[in-house]
Amino acid sequence: MNGTSITAGTKPANQRKRSSWLLAGLSLGYFIVLLDTTVVTVALPAIREALGGGLSGMSWVTGAYTMVFASMLLGMGALADRLGAARVFLGGIVLFMLASVLCAVSPAIGWLIGFRALLGIGGAALLPSSLTIIAETFTDPARRTKALGIWAAVSGLALAAGPIIGGILVDTLGWQSIFLLNIPVGILSWLCTWANVNFSARKPAPSGMDPAGQLAGLLGVAALTSAFMESEDLGWGSPVILVLFAAAALLIGLFVWLEKRSHSPMLPLSLFRSAGMEQHAPSVQDFSWHAPEC
Repeated sequence: MNGTSITAGTKPANQRKRSSWLLAGLSLGYFIVLLDTTVVTVALPAIREALGGGLSGMSWVTGAYTMVFASMLLGMGALADRLGAARVFLGGIVLFMLASVLCAVSPAIGWLIGFRALLGIGGAALLPSSLTIIAETFTDPARRTKALGIWAAVSGLALAAGPIIGGILVDTLGWQSIFLLNIPVGILSWLCTWANVNFSARKPAPSGMDPAGQLAGLLGVAALTSAFMESEDLGWGSPVILVLFAAAALLIGLFVWLEKRSHSPMLPLSLFRSAGMEQHAPSVQDFSWHAPEC
């Protein structure tokens, strides 16, 4: 009788321990995603001295990451639904670490910008998949709220610690070290997640990926971001800037049109007409403050 009671009590305790380690792994992944939005700004003078590039190049070093990150979020969320959130998260961590190494060994500013964009793809894979895993793991509303609070609190820590960590690393080990820092943290995140996540928590959805909508959204965000970043050098009235703004408006309009007609949209527009969306809009707005900024 006592042995049965002990066994029955051990299982929930083990589950709580595994879920705590899983939350730690997810939070570490989110930490390096947000850390890379601030840590690189401290290293820009050293990067410019080593690789050149001028003011426009430095803008693209920071902007390439956040531009691709923002434009790929919806697509990565859809991919997590199709392939499973755990697989997308673990694959995103691997891609993030690979891109970090490539950033550290970049021989020229153009290569660094390209690898920073690749880093943004990895980061975009981590955010929606980690939220899905938290929702699937912490089914109790009270525990889920606590888990989300801990996960979101990491954003404040990463954003505040980025300049401090970046300054120390650049002064002591060089600008490459700000990217290599992602490797040990990424490995720890991968191991904590892989060892504790439930790969069969939810059956992946069989529907399509909406590639046309993904492409239109990606190009629209890219055109809009490019217009803002290049306006400092070219001026707001430059024909190039005006064309970029016009292209952004057309592409975003095309994205909305495609989503309305898609059988498997990345962003079902009907969500914005639901009462639930209106009730949660303040929460979404508050969460947006934690997103990476250029």
